[in-house]
Amino acid sequence: MPETLVACKSCENPISKKASACPSCGRRRRGEGTVALQIIVLLVLIALLVWFFIEVFANVAQSQSVTGLGTLAGVSISATL
Repeated sequence: MPETLVACKSCENPISKKASACPSCGRRRRGEGTVALQIIVLLVLIALLVWFFIEVFANVAQSQSVTGLGTLAGVSISATL
């Protein structure tokens, strides 16, 4: 079965799809694994950002409920424990 060849993006010479780099110019081919790894890293970063914002807003809400600060019709209300 003949090997499938593709053109190198740098030098346009034919290279095997299985090759990790072009034998003529040395440019590395982007493999399927690197795309999957990039997606995983992106998802982890999004999850960390969501977690961070949830923690920040939870702490803000908790600190406001503990101090009891608020306004009612322009009148400042504060309570101490």
